Amino acid sequence: MIRTALALCALPALAACAAQAGMEEEPDIRAPLAVATGEAQRCLPNGSITRQTVHDDYTIDFQVGGRLYRSTLPQRCPRLGFEKAITYEVRGGQLCTPQIFYVLDGVGGGFQRGPACAFGDFVPIELSEDGVTKAGDAPRMMGAD
Repeated sequence: MIRTALALCALPALAACAAQAGMEEEPDIRAPLAVATGEAQRCLPNGSITRQTVHDDYTIDFQVGGRLYRSTLPQRCPRLGFEKAITYEVRGGQLCTPQIFYVLDGVGGGFQRGPACAFGDFVPIELSEDGVTKAGDAPRMMGAD
């Protein structure tokens, strides 16, 4: 009898867990709004990348010469937005999608490889200060405040 009561008490908790597991979490996008200024590129010349900025678990911006490119990852990359550091190997002098990169986890004053993730296409962008496109333009907006 006690076993039956315990099993019945556990059923609501299990049902709640199952319902919660089925719910998809809203992505926490922290990248600034941007306007796409051209077609997506599959590769960037690695020697021309002067800066990379990790915004969150989904978004990395790359400065290439005078242009800014945004890679929106095809899937969430755990801890990327927290660590804000990545490492990758370049082959053929270009950084391409769907190339794998690794989050660098800060451990004991050093770093170690964390989760493996893939780059998305590299879209040329201009950051939008007010989230509004210029008159006459119809590019897509990317990111959120």
